[in-house]
Amino acid sequence: MREGAGRWPLVGREPETDLFTEALADRRWRGFVVGGAAGVGKSRLAEECGDRAAAEGLRVGRATATAAARTVPLGAIAHLLPTGVDLSDPVAGFAAVARGLNAGPDRGRRVLLVDDVQLLDSASALLLRQLMDSGVILLLATVRTGEPQGMAVTALCGGDVVRRVELTVLRAPQIEALLQTVLDGPVARRTLHELIAASGGNVLYLRELVLGALTAGDLRGDGEIWHLREGRLPGTARLTEVVGARLATADAAGRSVLELLDLCEPLPLADADALAGPRVPAALERSGLVRVVQDRRRVTVRLAHPLYGEVLRAGLPVLRRRDLLLG
Repeated sequence: MREGAGRWPLVGREPETDLFTEALADRRWRGFVVGGAAGVGKSRLAEECGDRAAAEGLRVGRATATAAARTVPLGAIAHLLPTGVDLSDPVAGFAAVARGLNAGPDRGRRVLLVDDVQLLDSASALLLRQLMDSGVILLLATVRTGEPQGMAVTALCGGDVVRRVELTVLRAPQIEALLQTVLDGPVARRTLHELIAASGGNVLYLRELVLGALTAGDLRGDGEIWHLREGRLPGTARLTEVVGARLATADAAGRSVLELLDLCEPLPLADADALAGPRVPAALERSGLVRVVQDRRRVTVRLAHPLYGEVLRAGLPVLRRRDLLLG
């Protein structure tokens, strides 16, 4: 196996990285935003773009916005600001920050990578937009779709000087190429189909499934080709944590619908509406947790990803299961 538990190679995202290289060379661009659902590889792509900028000799700063840092003005980017700058006066403070960032022998435009920009506080967003518009920084940001988009996204991701790309799940040929690179060898067709079906093309899910199968000894190479032991596709604790956090974005009513779907999907849309009200399935669909499928006159609801059902099932007590089925 060529790659361990570290960063996986970037396979299938070459067009997006080339677009960043173009934005880097053209000073008219003030920002490059990578959007997409959780786990599709936004952060990995942004890291690759940051590495490209560093290889070109640009200074690259990195920050991650979090819900906790959001409660503190400038909390996520404080470590990137020049020391001793007084930001109590926004106008004078911005000028001081701009001068500080341009000071020193390696002066010039910086690239600032901000992960999960939708969680950025308003003070950070306003300051970064000023630095973008003045040409001091090129913002390289990731934003998670399917979640509320607040003031930071509006301030930083809009306008005709910000280039935005949307990542989707990987297609089957991209997954095959990625696995062959990671495992340093071809994968059996049945194994490939099982990994594609289980991951849904989500890079994070795929990574955790492969690492789990390797650790358990269920994914093995015979010197020529990699095979997954039939009926064995363990994940990792990290995978359960990631999927659980995704499911936790649903409120109590939405969780009831998800749990019922785990037990008896596909579920007629009318039954889901009766259980929680019509707004709840609609909200779950908008957030990417369920799919609503219409086949002629029949409209059904399904979980959007097979791994959602596995995690839901593992945490569903027997009595709760009975209540759902009898309700």
